[in-house]
Formats: sequence, C-alpha cells, structure tokens
Amino acid sequence: MCKGNFAASHNHSFTTGTPENISYAHPFKIRDILEDKGSAVAGILTTEPETKSSCTNKFFSQVTNLAVHIKLGHHNSTVWVTRFDNGKPVRKAHIELFLHRQNSPATTGKTDRNGIAILKGTVDIDPYLKTLTNDFYNSFGVVRIRHKKDTAIVPLTWQFSDNSYTYYSNNNIKYSHMRSWGTTSQGIYKAGDTIDFKIYVREQDNRRFILPHRSPYTLKVKDPTGKIVHKKDKLILSKFGSYFGSFKVSKNATTGWYNFVLEENFGHNLRLWPLKVLVTDFTPAPFKVKTDVLGKLFKIGDHVEVETSARLHSGGPYGTANTRITATLKPKYFSPRDPALKKFSFSDYQRHYRTQQIFREDKNLDKKGDLHTQFTLKDALARNATH
Repeated sequence: MCKGNFAASHNHSFTTGTPENISYAHPFKIRDILEDKGSAVAGILTTEPETKSSCTNKFFSQVTNLAVHIKLGHHNSTVWVTRFDNGKPVRKAHIELFLHRQNSPATTGKTDRNGIAILKGTVDIDPYLKTLTNDFYNSFGVVRIRHKKDTAIVPLTWQFSDNSYTYYSNNNIKYSHMRSWGTTSQGIYKAGDTIDFKIYVREQDNRRFILPHRSPYTLKVKDPTGKIVHKKDKLILSKFGSYFGSFKVSKNATTGWYNFVLEENFGHNLRLWPLKVLVTDFTPAPFKVKTDVLGKLFKIGDHVEVETSARLHSGGPYGTANTRITATLKPKYFSPRDPALKKFSFSDYQRHYRTQQIFREDKNLDKKGDLHTQFTLKDALARNATH
C-alpha cells in the first residue's frame, strides 16, 4: 500500500478471526493505517491462504475534509475545492496535477476566494494523451490538493468520473478540434466538368476559432467507389487559412457524391472532411422562374394578384412559353400577434387540415416572359379555414 508521499510503501495485515467459511463485512480501519494524519491510501488486498479470484483486489481510500470536483479540459482544466463539513469554498489550496510515474507536477495552481483554480489543459501537459488514458489499470494522472493539514487525492480515471446523459468527458488529442468546410462554384456537376473549389480550415482555442497551421496537408478527392480522382500533396494554406483549387472530372466518371478528405501531416495525421459535391448526368433548364403573390393577408371576396416571370440564365426573357398557375389553400395553426388575443389560437379541426385547390389557369407568357394572373377568393372555397 502507498500513502503520504507517492513513493512511500507500507504493509498492513489483520486477521478476520472466527467464524470461518462465512462471508461477512469486516471493518477496514483506514484511519489506523494512515495513523490519523489524514491522507490517502491505495493498495492491493491479498489473503493467506490465497483465494481463487479472476481479478486483482485493488482499492483506493482517503480521509479528508476537502471535497474536490475536477474538469479536465483540452485548453485548460478547472479544480473546485469546498469543505465537507460546511460546504464553503477553500481559498489558497495548493493544486498539483501529476502524470503517471512522475514525481514533479505537470501543472500547478492555487484556488481563489471561490475555491476555483485554473490549470493547464491536456494540449499542454499531455497533447497526445499517452499518459492520461482515463484507465485505472493503465497509466493515468493524479491531482493532489493540499490546504493546511488537509490533503485530498483524485485519480483522473473513469472510475472516479461523474458521467451522465447530459454531460460526459471526451478528451481528444492535439489538433483534434480543427474544423474545415468548403464551397464550390455550383451545386451540381456533370461528368467532364471542371470543379472549382475553396476550402477553409480553422483551429480552436478555448473561446473561438483561430488560424490553423498552414502546412503541410494532403488533399484527396474520392469518387463514390472510393477511388482517388484528385490528390494534392504538401498543400499549403493561405495566410487566411484557406486553399483554392480545381480539377476536371473525366467524361466517363462515376456519378454520385465526391468526398473531399483533408489530412494534416504535422500532428497525428487527423482527417477532415470539408465538403462533398454531386456529379450526375442531368440537363439543366435554360431558364429560371419567379412567382410573386401581391399581398400577405387575404379575406373572403378579396382579389388575389400573382406576377410570374421567366428569364434565361443568360439574362434575356423566356417568352411565349406555356404556363400553368395553380393556387392551393392549406389550413394551418394560427396564433395572433395582437396582445389582446395572444392567449387565443385558431385552427381548422373540421376539415382535418385538408388542402383545397381554389384556382388553376393555363396561359402563355408574353414576349417579355411575364404573366399577370388574378382571381377572387370565394366564400365557398375558403370557408372554415385559416390560411
């Protein structure tokens, strides 16, 4: 067993007495082992003669008046110390965080008047989590808190964590908080097209996004089968943390989603997926259509006017084309904004939210690609509904 100084050792034995061959609770006098000095003890329980067991009976116990909560973070760590007897914060408590098999602390601090101390995060003391494995049976960290004659020890392992569905510990290695995203010049491409793209990369500090390492990176673009169709080695980001590039898709390319994979080559070869783009066989329409309803609120008997326009993507009119205008009423929940009616709501329960087609007309656009449509909202068509 170990107590006091991390390197000290101590053996303690006791006999269970009679009766024999019966399971019963036996007091394990921790205070006697610690000699009433108030500290912690970790050890292994063995029996003589040995008993058959598939596991090692390890234990940890301590006697302290210090209640400690620790949040081990990526950029910084927080320690909160209070007293068990009165719940008050402990001021000027000395905090030390030790890594596995180290006699000198990796980071230290002192609590303020609220009992809180801010220490270094894992990115500074163990950036690739080689020691802080969160496992009691392997390497782990230990936090020691000392205030006057009181001492508390907190092993940084999952056995001492307080996890729930609402919050949990999920420490990651250095550079794992990097984020990337990207854009392309258009939404969909055809086989044989040239894809122009731009990628943005950001690192994070404790509060915001910051500029990342500029190099080196490797960019790969994979088709739906996983085949690499474009690759850029030793990629260097601009001073704004971005990269612009382009590549041509072959005319017999596989259709589907093409994924961009960005791999950093200065840390742990972590991968980022900034964007994906769709390559498919399609014929885009040469024109675009815009429809505007001239008004926001209509009552029974009102005239509804609709303006429709069609334009070529190049900018000219798309005239004399066949056009169908259809108006459909769809009941929905309505809550007035008037303060006098804010406690009321209205809906259409009689018609069970069924839609009603109230107007349809087929006409041709004029030579300028415009069409003006007008109809009257009749009582028989829109009764008992709010739209």
